[in-house]
Amino acid sequence: MPNGRGFYPDFIIGLEGRKTEDGALLADPKERFEMSQEAPKALAEHQVYGRVMILAKDGVRWMTVDYDEQARKPVFGAEFRLPDAPGFGARALLAGKAGGRSLRPPAMPAAPNISATPASGIFPELAVVRLRHDLEEECLKAGERGTIVHVYEGGSGYEVEFIKGRERPLLVTVEPADIEQAD
Repeated sequence: MPNGRGFYPDFIIGLEGRKTEDGALLADPKERFEMSQEAPKALAEHQVYGRVMILAKDGVRWMTVDYDEQARKPVFGAEFRLPDAPGFGARALLAGKAGGRSLRPPAMPAAPNISATPASGIFPELAVVRLRHDLEEECLKAGERGTIVHVYEGGSGYEVEFIKGRERPLLVTVEPADIEQAD
């Protein structure tokens, strides 16, 4: 960890397509991540395998934990998705090594403020949105929340994943007029 103390993550996972020795990703899931007490873990970085993926539950979803340099505290990053795991911490991996030690990655951006309207008028991927009206064909009601998983060119449409109360996630294509940012 940045303070020099040892840290032993729970898992070492080999992932095809990961650009580390043996495709290794270090991961440490926490049912309850104590943001104030475990802050140094959000900055932990192995000299060979890169940044440790810290995961924590935000209600029912598993989220990555990033570090907000400006606020000097851990913050929830993105919802964990297995296809994103090989590229986790890619900036640190691309930075390479210097003098036998790992270069620290650039500061992680703060978690997006999802209550504000996007300045561009286009919602970003991973924004949490809610439906403005019922989508009867998909059995979705106005106010249900989902996460944007794909933005079509110019924000002309969105793929939104809805989970609450369902056995499996429901992926729905919506138009900009169908959604608004969640509180």
